[in-house]
Parts: sequence; C-alpha cells; structure tokens
Amino acid sequence: MDHELSELRRALADQGPRGPGRRVPCLLRERVVAAVRRRREDGVSVAKLAEALGLSVETLRRWLDAAVEGQRSAGRARPMPVAVIGGAAQGRGALSLVTPTGFRVEGLSVDTAAELLARLR
Repeated sequence: MDHELSELRRALADQGPRGPGRRVPCLLRERVVAAVRRRREDGVSVAKLAEALGLSVETLRRWLDAAVEGQRSAGRARPMPVAVIGGAAQGRGALSLVTPTGFRVEGLSVDTAAELLARLR
C-alpha cells in the first residue's frame, strides 16, 4: 500500500467508528475518490482499494457513483416544471405560476412571468 492510501486510511480511522448515519466529511471523501480514480487508471480493483482504505466495497462504490453523478449535474440546474395559468380562465387579467410542489405566485404580468421563468431555468 502506498503512502497516500496509508494516510487516507489513517484519516478515515480518525473519524471514529463507522456505522449507519455516521458521515465522513465531504473533503475527506473527495480526497479518497480522487486517489481511487488515479489507482483505477492503473488497473487496481475497487475491492483492493477498499481493503487498503479500510472501507467496504459497497461504500467505496457509492462514493464513486455519487462523485460521477455530482459531475454530471455540476453547473446544470435541474429543470423545474411549472404551470402558467392564464388569468382569463380565472376571471382575472393576470397570470399565476404554480410549481409541482404547490408553490404559487399570482397576479403576474406577462413580462414578470417571463422574467421569473427565465430566472428559474
């Protein structure tokens, strides 16, 4: 086991006993993922790396998957579907904006609704 993996194993052990609900700080998890990715490029298996770090294979795979998902969504806001309800249907001359979670903004002009929708993108 190389020096970096030994150091990471020590840092993980310093976090105390692990178990359900016990979280490893994000920065330490990111360091582990970066080190594992470098070793994986050299052909080292996830199982070997997990053993060297004192982690379960399942935990290490979860951390790697979460990092990949985080990269996919970085810089991209997820689209938020909204409904724009015309005021004529409500008996008024204004628009209402309703999100799937039930958040509602009423009495919007067309320009204000367009600006709000552009910001929500």
